[in-house]
Amino acid sequence: MSEFGSWVKRRGKVYFVTGEQIASEKGQELIKLHDISPDDYCGHGTIRKWYGIDEGDGIDKECTDFSTPGNFPPEIVVAIKAGKMRGVGIGGELLTLVAWADFINTLRPVFYEYEKVRQIASDECNKVTQAAFDKYKKVSQAAFWDSFAILENRAKAWR
Repeated sequence: MSEFGSWVKRRGKVYFVTGEQIASEKGQELIKLHDISPDDYCGHGTIRKWYGIDEGDGIDKECTDFSTPGNFPPEIVVAIKAGKMRGVGIGGELLTLVAWADFINTLRPVFYEYEKVRQIASDECNKVTQAAFDKYKKVSQAAFWDSFAILENRAKAWR
């Protein structure tokens, strides 16, 4: 998985994908065809697939330090400022501290709901897993001891 702030530099040109590209019909086909997860929409593999750049052709670059636009190629800075990266990542340093706190507060109820659902799913998964394991243990015990009951199946020391 690549981080938000990824690009491929090839022959002096910078290649990256925007949220607009990912949301497009071509982008949705690319995601489906290559089973690209949302965590990798901005990744090097996605960029290479979008532009048809072979692996090893060009240099994979990424930066997660959004404290200054100077850390990024000008083309990416323009795309970020224009809001074209919506849907491919979040860079906390793009917001003021007050705006970041508001953003976190907006997410809090959704995150709590996610955690509640995740815990329920985890509990249900554990119940199903435990039931399957208990069955496995019961069957394995029976199969082992049924086999052991036959004298010629036993190791010589145990006959």
